[in-house]
Amino acid sequence: MKVSHRWFLAALLLVGTLSLGAVFLSYYSHFPGAFINSHEKWGQFGDFVGGTANPILAFFTFVGVLWTISLTYDLRKDQQTEAKKSELHKVIDLLHNEIDTLLDKPINIPKGLDISGHENKASFREMSKYDLPNVFLNGMDAENPDHFNRLWHLFVMLRTYLTMYQCMAGDKNLSDYYRISYFRAVKRIEKMDNAMMDTATVSFFEEKRDLDFGFTAQDKALK
Repeated sequence: MKVSHRWFLAALLLVGTLSLGAVFLSYYSHFPGAFINSHEKWGQFGDFVGGTANPILAFFTFVGVLWTISLTYDLRKDQQTEAKKSELHKVIDLLHNEIDTLLDKPINIPKGLDISGHENKASFREMSKYDLPNVFLNGMDAENPDHFNRLWHLFVMLRTYLTMYQCMAGDKNLSDYYRISYFRAVKRIEKMDNAMMDTATVSFFEEKRDLDFGFTAQDKALK
């Protein structure tokens, strides 16, 4: 558990003050009596206080230096962590933009599939709204193989970077947002004959499907 530097400095000051007080009390308890008019006693008093207090003060100074070094290290570590989180967030944003571009890009509609308002081409996002039979999904993959290979590769990369960000930030909110956003598309592609498909990515995007977490009833029923 990290201790606030203000509390530490206050404790250090208190202990140092009490230590100096103990030095004075120790002298007076062993050598009682007035010595104001005695130069010799003033010298002896100074030697005693200096010889006793200086090592104590030096020790606390050393402790303070160590604490400063520790604070500097923690600050640099936090800055490095924030920088890494920022870089991961930038990569995730880039993947998000590229995935959205591919999801909205018009692709060939398999023969026999009637998409309302579209003839030969429609976006995969639009087609994912329908409960498409496997025969049409496989046909779609055959018509646009590079498109879906690239899209699936991006989902795998997105899962990897979201997992890294989640471990570093200790926050699942960003991962959960993309789970809800892309769950349907991932499950549609899972049905295709896609050699790049992996179960880890599918499991990642459907992790919270059975919870009341923003998934629609249709999403929860999707196999």
